[in-house]
Amino acid sequence: MLEITKAKNNDYSWKDNSNPFKNFEAVEMFWVKTADGFITRMTDKLMRISNLTRQENAVSDEKITDTLLDLSCYAILMKIRLEDLSTNKWE
Repeated sequence: MLEITKAKNNDYSWKDNSNPFKNFEAVEMFWVKTADGFITRMTDKLMRISNLTRQENAVSDEKITDTLLDLSCYAILMKIRLEDLSTNKWE
């Protein structure tokens, strides 16, 4: 999970990796709370899991276990971000 998270952070975050939450915080430019960014990504993964269990996979090399790991990583990142906020509120 750590390797997946590092690789995705490299792909989705700023190249200097100075802020691993930058991708989630970027949604605030569109008046969306950071928490909603996490929830949206987690919902995407839940929908993908649902689809993978109900129909044949159009992307042949994608496994449900990969999507489950992605979901787990998002949940852990959200927990870390929540703990990182001094007020424990999404601002």
